[in-house]
Amino acid sequence: MSAPTLCTLEEFSSLSSAEPWVQSHCHLLENRVRKNARHLRKRMARQAIDSYRLYDWDIPEVRARVDRYGENLVVSEYERAQTQGVENYLAHLGAAAAAGAGVHPQNVHLKSRRTKPGVRYERQGQSGERFSVQEGDLKFWVNLKDYLDTGLFFDHRKTRAWLQSEAEGKSCLNLYAYTGAFSCSFAEGRARRVVTVDQSATYLRWAQDNFDLNRLTREPHAFVHTDVRNYLEEAKERFDIIFVDPPSFSTVGGFAEPESAFRITQDYRPLLEKCWQRLNPGGRLIFSTNHAQFEPNFPLEFTQAQEITHGTMPEDCRVGRGHRAFAFQKSAT
Repeated sequence: MSAPTLCTLEEFSSLSSAEPWVQSHCHLLENRVRKNARHLRKRMARQAIDSYRLYDWDIPEVRARVDRYGENLVVSEYERAQTQGVENYLAHLGAAAAAGAGVHPQNVHLKSRRTKPGVRYERQGQSGERFSVQEGDLKFWVNLKDYLDTGLFFDHRKTRAWLQSEAEGKSCLNLYAYTGAFSCSFAEGRARRVVTVDQSATYLRWAQDNFDLNRLTREPHAFVHTDVRNYLEEAKERFDIIFVDPPSFSTVGGFAEPESAFRITQDYRPLLEKCWQRLNPGGRLIFSTNHAQFEPNFPLEFTQAQEITHGTMPEDCRVGRGHRAFAFQKSAT
């Protein structure tokens, strides 16, 4: 998908050529982003956080997300038929968000998100351009051009900080690890051992780069390039903390039906049962999903199950499409 051309602030300030409803959307977005930016800027700075969400479909008519990464913005539209073919619609939204956030339009990156479940996204570029962002006492590499997702999920910022505080002296497993942000949090929290599992060699190298960025030693930790299903079937190691945040859909084989695609709605129970087998007595399993229609029905042996979303969702991500998180405590005996 080619990126739309971003209109300049001068073009945005004179939207006379645009439909009145497009002008309205732009002004609504600019005002809301300005309000949210003013509210969040100082409190994020006090926590040494320079990347956070400024808008996520706060206004029903303006179906977009605005994320700040330092002095850059990623502006994404949730695609819909009404705006398909509307000239410069996303570009106008990008310029409006830039004006509200006080960011130069050249630092705005435009993306489209599809709302249809199970849609796969292709790589969008080959720039390889990365820069680091700050999250408390950790830094993470992000890439705003080549992928729909940038390498860091804001909505789990509080979860990472919490598990970092719980990790000291423990063995920790990070499944579907993506770029290893949780693994860095475990290691920064002085975990005895961290195992990072992902089927993508690209993301696994990215996770290792995040370790290096934070001057975290890779030993005695492990980075395992394999499918999570294979790892859980073959591994013998047990852990004190397991974090699992699977995709809603993947073409890799599922747990319920290995020959079919992975679907969170049918595969989460056998996935969690496999994780449970890898958990030490007294250990804790943290499960997260961002599937909009997820309805939990956990196995009976999962005692002391608790939804913890209210404690894991950051302030800037409480509006829009965030995760749901659940904690399970295994009996010590």
